[in-house]
Amino acid sequence: MHFPKIPSILSLILILLSSSSYAFERTDLKKIIECKSDYSTYSDFASEYDENLTALGFKRIEDSDQPFIYLYKTNQPIELFGLKTNEIALAGQGITAVFRNVNVQQLSKKFDIPQHPDFTMLPLFRGVRTVKTEPATSDSVTFYHNLNLSEMKGKKPMVLLGCTYEADREEMEKMLQE
Repeated sequence: MHFPKIPSILSLILILLSSSSYAFERTDLKKIIECKSDYSTYSDFASEYDENLTALGFKRIEDSDQPFIYLYKTNQPIELFGLKTNEIALAGQGITAVFRNVNVQQLSKKFDIPQHPDFTMLPLFRGVRTVKTEPATSDSVTFYHNLNLSEMKGKKPMVLLGCTYEADREEMEKMLQE
């Protein structure tokens, strides 16, 4: 008996298995946004954020009032920080929940996020609190998990609450010099 196609079918299966990537779930996104993930997972998700968010049911929406953030909306609400929302945003170096009609001062107290000193004279809230430090390893630098809270004004005001995973600057500079 001759089975000439078996080696090519096995090769195809091995290629597909070796090239398959992790399929992110909403629980992964929730952990990333709530600072309960790790830098590696955040980095893997963020490297293909548009594809990953689309796979999770989010669609990019344009908002000319907020040109510096990418807004995504879903028909199926997601619970983040104990509140339900249909929107998330990519803002700065992080992924955040988008809340409408919430009191930013109450969120500030609930999550112990103080107003940043540079914004005390402005009529909006910006604050950050480091919630976790991911120690350096032999092949990575220290990463700080920072919970960020930002109030956005405009025609459609919103509050952004989410996590940034920031590398230690001194360690990063030292690593780049080596």
